[in-house]
Amino acid sequence: MKIKRIELKNFINFNDFEIEFSEDITRLVGANGSGKTTIGLTSILAAFKGIAERSKEGQITGSRYQFIGLNSKSADVVLTIIDTEQNNAEIKVKNHITKDANAIIFEAQNGYNLNEEKFSNILSLAFLSAKNFTSLSGKEQAIVLGIDTDELDNKIKDIKSQYTFINRDLKAIGEIQEIEKAERVSVSGLIKEKEFIDNFNKEQDDLEKKLEKARTIFRDLKNEEKDILEKLENLRTEINNQIVFMTKMDRPKERLPIDDVLEKIQNVETENNKAQAYEEYLSKKERKKQIETEISKNRTALALAEKEKISYIQSFKMPFGNLTVNENGELLLKGRPIKPEYFSKGELEIIVAKLHLATNPELKTRFIDDFELLDEDNQKDLLVKLTEAGFQVITAEVGKKKKGSNSFLLKESKLVDSY
Repeated sequence: MKIKRIELKNFINFNDFEIEFSEDITRLVGANGSGKTTIGLTSILAAFKGIAERSKEGQITGSRYQFIGLNSKSADVVLTIIDTEQNNAEIKVKNHITKDANAIIFEAQNGYNLNEEKFSNILSLAFLSAKNFTSLSGKEQAIVLGIDTDELDNKIKDIKSQYTFINRDLKAIGEIQEIEKAERVSVSGLIKEKEFIDNFNKEQDDLEKKLEKARTIFRDLKNEEKDILEKLENLRTEINNQIVFMTKMDRPKERLPIDDVLEKIQNVETENNKAQAYEEYLSKKERKKQIETEISKNRTALALAEKEKISYIQSFKMPFGNLTVNENGELLLKGRPIKPEYFSKGELEIIVAKLHLATNPELKTRFIDDFELLDEDNQKDLLVKLTEAGFQVITAEVGKKKKGSNSFLLKESKLVDSY
């Protein structure tokens, strides 16, 4: 579909105005403020979308009385649309504007299947001109194209947030210095061992004393043997008995060393501190391993989420392979925002036109404001590319002379032949 004619009555500064556009290129020429943008952009939007005091559904924002001229209390905008797919059937879009409301109606030739809902949505203000599209934020640009990555971006943010907490735990552990293995020492065990040795050594002391006493008795008896011969037989019996007793008596064993146990008891706190440090070392080592595993899983999840986001964007079949959306949902081309500071005016016109085509537009009309900012070669190249893509092009450029057969000269919201 293309725009054939615009009729304006008491609309802004246009009192009773009519202009018919070429199917391919129409150039609007005039001084600043002569009404070029009003014809090529504002009036088209006003016809399709209407005017609202608050922005919604792409309507022009502003009090309606600002768009109503001084000659009456209402304004009228009439667009005549040609449906190039339906034998160039003509459809009229009319908007009667008062200070309180818009009254938009659609009229078509007999036999034409007019779908008013479809017609009310064929115009995308964002794509009508590159200037409008580039004035949107990067996120708004993406949404206009139907690309809304909020859910995926939130998923990626959640994964990155998890990584922050996991990595914080890893940093809290810090560098782990490997230390010598140590085992805990049982104090009670050492004390029992000491008690055993003490008891054992006491028993040996007691045995030593008993043995010494037996030896003393033996010596005494031997001395008595010399002195008391008459008691020899009895003494001999007693001596023999004593000999038997001594034979049966246990001999004291070699004393057990106790110094090592005492030293261990003295060093038990040190050894247990070493064991505690070793246990903490093993715990930190295991925790670090767990956290590193979590980080690995986090990175895998992030890579999958980002891959999912790329697949989602690529599913839109856009005309640029390097069109992406950043983590904030903002549209980027070659890693750069689609803005005048990153692309030339000519580039932006072609970029937005291609994006427009990718959205399967019904209305193939392009409005190029400030056309004079392009040099002559770029103007020709741009017009060729857009018309070859099937677009109807309306340009607005500052000047005081017509620019060819399909140009109109405007002065103070009127068509003139010369300044």
